Amino acid sequence: MPTLDTIFDGDVVYIRSPLLDLLGIETPWLRIDRTSLPRAGVGTGLGDLSALPDTDQLAPLGFLAGVEAASVEVQGSEEIDGVATTHLRASVDLRSAATAAGAGDLGRSLTELDAGNLTVDAYLDHDDRLRRLVYDHPLPPALGGGWQRFEVEYFAFGTPVDIDLPVLGEVTDLGAVVGGDR
Repeated sequence: MPTLDTIFDGDVVYIRSPLLDLLGIETPWLRIDRTSLPRAGVGTGLGDLSALPDTDQLAPLGFLAGVEAASVEVQGSEEIDGVATTHLRASVDLRSAATAAGAGDLGRSLTELDAGNLTVDAYLDHDDRLRRLVYDHPLPPALGGGWQRFEVEYFAFGTPVDIDLPVLGEVTDLGAVVGGDR
């Protein structure tokens, strides 16, 4: 299964994935400026890029607002990055999660999934910190349909973060892919 690495820098998102080869992108990274995303119908062949989710890295946690408490089941234990965790599985009521999320892209994304429920797997450490979140969901037609697996791991709690943005020679701007001036 291909991976997707992302770096968020305000309204700019950098994406690295082997899937970029399918778009003819020869650099390791694609740069997307959300303030200048092309809309559907511009002949890009990329679908409606305005439907991409917001750059809020905590948005995936919004799904947990719709967890149906009675559905939570312990699946066992697993070690993640040397830390013992408890693997939980639960059903999420997407309508409840959308209501709890309020307005914004998470609410829109939840609504666009066009499903009543979603199964999530959460892995908690002994301090009840989320170490891994996993779910599979259908993609909206605007993004081509099909299914997507979402898996994120959380680690290095409380440590300073220092991330270098990709260097210019390793980046293709989305504008170059769709023929714009971005």
